[in-house]
Amino acid sequence: MTTNKHPLPARIGWLAVALAAIPLAASAQSTGRLYDPMPPEDSAYVRVVQAGSGAPVVVSVDGKVRVKQLAARTASEYWVLPAGKHVIQLQSGGKAGPRMTLDAAEQGAYTIAFPSAAANARAYAFQDRTGTNKLKAMMAVYHLAPGAGTLDVTTADGKTKVFNGLKAGAPAIIEVNPIQVKLVASRGGVPLANAALNMRQGNAYSVFLFPSGAQGVNAVTLQNQRERYTGK
Repeated sequence: MTTNKHPLPARIGWLAVALAAIPLAASAQSTGRLYDPMPPEDSAYVRVVQAGSGAPVVVSVDGKVRVKQLAARTASEYWVLPAGKHVIQLQSGGKAGPRMTLDAAEQGAYTIAFPSAAANARAYAFQDRTGTNKLKAMMAVYHLAPGAGTLDVTTADGKTKVFNGLKAGAPAIIEVNPIQVKLVASRGGVPLANAALNMRQGNAYSVFLFPSGAQGVNAVTLQNQRERYTGK
């Protein structure tokens, strides 16, 4: 499924992890690798999130298991995959769950969100945006609660509108100052969920709005991470 596609810049700089200098004792020396290789230029970056509230699921890509237990309402790391078509599928309780085919562009970054582990669940495919200013942070809101209707996202003090009229499955990504901020997701002026972020420059953050009951919302935040690429 490739609904709600928006062609966006797809450099993955914000997924890189800075190296920290670590002093070595005179009597000991690490034999580990100083650098990991860079992913190939034709790579794509894909992660999966399960929006349901059930048991952990198995996530496979092209028939090979990538995550043995992905807990409900959590996101995987971004995987480094070759650009092109990939089949992503969930498995729960030994039974095959929903699947989707993603045609991933070279250097594209994607978040695939499954509403549940039910076999007929239809996934959302978001094409993620990356930042160009390393002094800023990237903040994305993923509306995964269709029962809640159209939502607005503002700062908790109500002074700044972040996203207006956000519909389920629509991408909402913005480059912001790296600050601490509290956000509120609301419908018709009625607050439904709160989220807090402590952002740092050069990093990217996600706010997932999961369903809570028939029309409620539960917010979960995280800092985006890419899997370690070793070239193997």
